Amino acid sequence: MRRTFIVCGDTVFLRMLELELSDGFFGVVTAFDSYAAFNGSIGKYGIPEDDGAACVFDLDTEDAEKEKQRTAEIVAEYGVFAVFFGRGERQFYKNTFDGDFLRRPFDIQHLKQILSALPRFSYAAQTRYPDYEPADDIKLNERTSSAYFRGEYLPLTVKEYKLLSYLMRMRGSTVGREEIAAEAWDGKNAGRSNTVDVYIRFLRSKIDDKYGVRLIHSVRGSGYRIN
Repeated sequence: MRRTFIVCGDTVFLRMLELELSDGFFGVVTAFDSYAAFNGSIGKYGIPEDDGAACVFDLDTEDAEKEKQRTAEIVAEYGVFAVFFGRGERQFYKNTFDGDFLRRPFDIQHLKQILSALPRFSYAAQTRYPDYEPADDIKLNERTSSAYFRGEYLPLTVKEYKLLSYLMRMRGSTVGREEIAAEAWDGKNAGRSNTVDVYIRFLRSKIDDKYGVRLIHSVRGSGYRIN
């Protein structure tokens, strides 16, 4: 069973988040108006080992600073995936918690996209939407050579961007290493070494692994493809 916990001191926003996430996809949604209430509940009842859990934390909640150590211990103890939001800058919060950060105000759909990409929820997303392909969420800006996944900027190198751009142009087709080297990187003999494989791994670490999806497929003896 999947579970989503919300901690938010703004009771109006808390109820809105609770309603938005209570569509069944994010499992059982439990809302708390303070970190003390969250820590007390989890400390007493725990989280079953077979449950996939995510937490949405409001860093502006009144007792966030006071309870942050215990909250961090719970997140680490149960391996909870966390998403944080607040009105300050990410730089201000970076030494407090690890996890995705959204600055208020933010689009609720963006929060849902982040939660959907978490490894413990991504399988459910693909089960619920069987025709979904991660490539549907890739957006490329050829003018600026920048890439986005579900609206989030992807920090790609020039070579990584060119590789992703070429695979997206060839979407649905299997392309070999020499073809990738020739078309994406203007040749330079990369197809005769493992350079293409290395950069495929780089892309997978930044997209597939991070978001819990399978964007780039290996075709044995042939090359790679994006469906």
